[in-house]
Formats: sequence, structure tokens, C-alpha cells
Amino acid sequence: MKIPNEIPWLSFFQVEPQLLDGDVPYYYNQVKYKFTNGNHEKFIVTMVPSYSELKLEVFNSDTNELLGLLDLKNIETIEILADRKEEKRIMITCPYGVMKVDFVPRCKIFINQLSVD
Repeated sequence: MKIPNEIPWLSFFQVEPQLLDGDVPYYYNQVKYKFTNGNHEKFIVTMVPSYSELKLEVFNSDTNELLGLLDLKNIETIEILADRKEEKRIMITCPYGVMKVDFVPRCKIFINQLSVD
């Protein structure tokens, strides 16, 4: 899986990751980012780069109601498309499609399925 290293993620999520094992390098670790946006949405993003996995959970921060869940395997790439105060967006490429996820100003997920020949 091709992803940015931990420094761009610090800027993007604006929080330190929680590491499953503090003695294991970032790429081989399970990293978890927890943060909220200004629209009462709480995110938990869990990545295991060496296994090409990403899990995105979105909750209402007032009620803790689960609003959305992506649990992806076999990710090829994750790219940061926008990292500004007013817009945060990533693109996830998998063998079966491309997803764009907006975190700020509010959560939006766009999925484009790739054609299979």
C-alpha cells in the first residue's frame, strides 16, 4: 500500500496517532486517529499500512450514533487531496474502485466502481 508517511497525517488529522505497539515502526503498526470536525461528526480512522487496511468510523459527536463505516482491505494507495482548514479530503484506490472521502467541512463519501474487463 502506498500512503503518505506519518508527518503529512499529523497535519491532516491534527492529532497524534494512537499506536498499537510503541516499539514498532509506523508502517508496520496499527495507527488510530480520533478527531472531530465542526459539524458534530466524530471520526475514528484506523490504518494498518503493512496489511493495506483502513477502517473509517463516523459518529454523531452529540449522540455517539454510528453514521457511517468503511472497512477496506487490499488498498493500493491513499492520497491526501486537500489539507486546508476549510477542506480535508483523501482519495483511496482499491482494485474494485476509487473513493474520495471529505472530513471537513462535513463527512461525504464518493465511490466510483472500476469496470472489470
